[in-house]
Amino acid sequence: MVACLQDKYELHAISYKAKKNYGISNLYTWETIETISDSYLAVIHLAGLAHDTQNQRDESDYFNVNVGLTQKLITQLDKWNVSTFIYLSSVKAVVDSTSSTSITEDAKLTAKNVYGRSKLAAEQAILSSNAYANKIVLRPVLIYGPGQKGNLNALEKLIHKGIWFPFKNWDNRRSVLSVHNLTSTIKSLLMKSIPSGVYFIADDTPVSTVDILNAIGSGSNHKVRFIPIPNGLIKFGLSILPKRLSALTDKIFGSLEVDTSKLKTALGISTMPHDTAIDLPRSFEKLSNNLTT
Repeated sequence: MVACLQDKYELHAISYKAKKNYGISNLYTWETIETISDSYLAVIHLAGLAHDTQNQRDESDYFNVNVGLTQKLITQLDKWNVSTFIYLSSVKAVVDSTSSTSITEDAKLTAKNVYGRSKLAAEQAILSSNAYANKIVLRPVLIYGPGQKGNLNALEKLIHKGIWFPFKNWDNRRSVLSVHNLTSTIKSLLMKSIPSGVYFIADDTPVSTVDILNAIGSGSNHKVRFIPIPNGLIKFGLSILPKRLSALTDKIFGSLEVDTSKLKTALGISTMPHDTAIDLPRSFEKLSNNLTT
């Protein structure tokens, strides 16, 4: 984010990590934000407590960070004369991991995990605030880009180890988001005013799990090995797995597609600037050099 904005804007940051990065003019801590007296065109709120796959965190931790820090920022917006407040939420504020239909911003809220509920509570705090700033809530799907971590990195390691994947003919649809489309959108939002509200953000074209694996293989120059097990047999296997594994299998085999027409209409664009077919393989080119085969 810093790299794409530093040439045009003077950037100040609030962080728990008291380390001044290149491109940041002033660095503050969350404990001292009340002392900030500058005026700002915009505040981009990216901080948050990510989902803990090991379930070792207390529910209060998520709300203290994801909601508490958001509320601290909101109370300062008018003091800082902020025109635009951009909050990076998550698709998990709406749904846990899968959906059988394309989701719009008006979809019924079905998320039950604490991370999603904390992000939703933060959204609600923002949109119900009386702060003057225009309030934009972005709900990204799975974000990919150079140096990414999490599930995509784990899949790449499996490919490098020569693991055989048993779903060559599996057909699901998952929306993903290039970090370049995310940063391009935020740059546009700093230059163009759109109505306050919630917006899904994703690449134009959903991909299947097989597409993702092939993109990883292409970008990292490794062969992806498949075993063509019939889909019916895979479905039966999934149906008898323990419930504690359902979240993992949903991420691999399930579909989760979002409708981004609201955001694109507001920005006056018909397509996102970066293509998944190009960006997804490229996001693994440098990372692959750090992995052993």
